[in-house]
Amino acid sequence: MRAFLGILRRELIGTFATPLAWVALGAFSLVTALLFWLELLAFEVQQQRATALGDPAILALLDFNDLLIGSTLLHAQVLLIFVVPVLSMRLIAEEAQRGTLDALLAAPVRTSVIVSAKLASLAVFLAVATALLLVYPALLALLGRAVVEGDGVVDWGQTLLGLAGVFATGLVYAALGLAVSAASTSPAGAALLSALILVALWFLGGAAAGMTGVGGALLAWLSPASHLERGVRGVLTLGDLAYYASGTLALTVAAGALVDGRRRA
Repeated sequence: MRAFLGILRRELIGTFATPLAWVALGAFSLVTALLFWLELLAFEVQQQRATALGDPAILALLDFNDLLIGSTLLHAQVLLIFVVPVLSMRLIAEEAQRGTLDALLAAPVRTSVIVSAKLASLAVFLAVATALLLVYPALLALLGRAVVEGDGVVDWGQTLLGLAGVFATGLVYAALGLAVSAASTSPAGAALLSALILVALWFLGGAAAGMTGVGGALLAWLSPASHLERGVRGVLTLGDLAYYASGTLALTVAAGALVDGRRRA
């Protein structure tokens, strides 16, 4: 445990003592704020049209969680596709390029401890980024007004499940980025390859929509979009839990095997 905490502290200092993490968090917050504002404008237009029609059934469909918070969380997760690889590239590939990785691998510390501590440092970043997203439902709860009289403005159970889905999906991204970083010699190459893989995985959900049978179901299960979309709607299945857990574990194990290869070289 002492070795794990020592490496975690080292990684957190290496991340947050430099501008990289702060620039990433700043860009993430700025873009999500802009997207939230655009979604809010679109929601107000829909609300005005529904009010003009005077149909209670249409008004009931205007749900803050589904149309506003859910959309913002999905947009935020797409941003992480590009933010996480920029941070994960430094964990192995950049450290190897600087020449500090050899000293770490020469230490009497198990590879699993090294890899898990590095992944935990990214988990801390993701936790901070996810916590920043709480601002939007909090603003709605404070300043918003329910479309239908008697309804709540924010369903906090659904919102928190969606936020948990954002964090869990980001953790899968981080594990993939760590594995790619462990397999790469170039930090920039690791970031680019990780981003390309994540973009491809994200679009698998769209490809699966046009397919039927086992192939379509498999593509849908592989796509993080499919799992997160259920989460932001307040739905959690065993398949989603298995996806997040198995994806993070398998990619972390792969990263450990690649680091072991560097250790033996």
